[in-house]
Amino acid sequence: MRVGIVDRTSWRVIVIAYSTGVLAAAQVGRVAPASTALVAEFDIGLTVLGWMVSLITFASAIGGLGAGLIIQRTGARRMLVTGTVLLAVSVLLSALAPTVSVLLSMRILEGVGYLFVTVAAPTLIAHSAASRDMAPALALWGTFFTCGISLAAFAGGWMSDILGWRVWTGLNGVAIAAILPAILRYAPASPITVERAAKARFDWSLPRAIWILGFAFWGVTFTALTILSMMPSFLKEMREFAPSTIGSITGFVAMSSILGSLVYSFSTKRLRANTVVLLTVAVTALAIFPAFSADTPQMRGVMFTALAVAGTGVLIAHVFASVPRMAGRNTRIGPANGLVAQIGSIGSLLGPPVIGGFVTMAGWTALPLLVALSALVFLALAYLAERHHAAGEMPKAVI
Repeated sequence: MRVGIVDRTSWRVIVIAYSTGVLAAAQVGRVAPASTALVAEFDIGLTVLGWMVSLITFASAIGGLGAGLIIQRTGARRMLVTGTVLLAVSVLLSALAPTVSVLLSMRILEGVGYLFVTVAAPTLIAHSAASRDMAPALALWGTFFTCGISLAAFAGGWMSDILGWRVWTGLNGVAIAAILPAILRYAPASPITVERAAKARFDWSLPRAIWILGFAFWGVTFTALTILSMMPSFLKEMREFAPSTIGSITGFVAMSSILGSLVYSFSTKRLRANTVVLLTVAVTALAIFPAFSADTPQMRGVMFTALAVAGTGVLIAHVFASVPRMAGRNTRIGPANGLVAQIGSIGSLLGPPVIGGFVTMAGWTALPLLVALSALVFLALAYLAERHHAAGEMPKAVI
């Protein structure tokens, strides 16, 4: 089945959409590098800090599918513009937040912008890539999350330490606003005309494989964000690193996810995707235990953590590369991306506060156990999604 809807790939549009997604993902990781300053100013614990990290994904957790369906009427470009504006404004307002409650409220508003960007951007990429370039384009998109988090980790550690968390947050808002002119100039309008959009009906059905793939994505987002959001606290508490050093280490570890996505692109040319997923889950589950063990030497622990995060990069790339194939029709790509984003965001929303609570009660040994379990959940559901897709089962109505 031909998935691409254009004959020539527009890499400029793809790079713009990808860059917007990276800046959006940086807002998910923006809080962790500034955690020391936030804890000191607002006197909060790990559980509240976990919610501060993950609450940006709240809108995606409850409205991802709805945003995907709206694309059928509005088009990906309009949603990307709207999301970018919302994200820029809310991040700038976060820099001025006087209390924890206001900051948490702004994180929810940021989440609406984040939702629009992360649903519209991959849809725009899929519509801008020719069939032959679809896989590498979506493999590139699969790195947006950890690339954004690593960008935040690299810059956020020393910037929040030197300039303060408010200046660091404000600079993020400025960076998001700066990409808006490029979106307005180069992103193409939806191929669906206004007249056709007014008459169009929502495609309320998606294949069962997409639903299962979404729940698999829950497992990998739970795993990835948990590791990266809890790592700064672990390095400070158990390793006694300085904030700037913690930011550099966390950024290095996060960047390993990009290597994982590249590994997926190359390895699936030689091995079956299911085999790649199986090997990756095994490596991730085994590496996470020495990664968060106080008995592991410092640099060896960092390398094990990087190996585990690289594994999540492989799994994320597998999800995004599978969406257009399992969606079945071009008109379903937007809703499919929305559904996957929604279910995956539940993992991002719950991961940091749940893990933060468990670590507070049971110590750091709880973290690798939960991460390994979520990786195994991904493995089981990814295999099940492939089986449903191979069987060619009928779409499942969403209402």
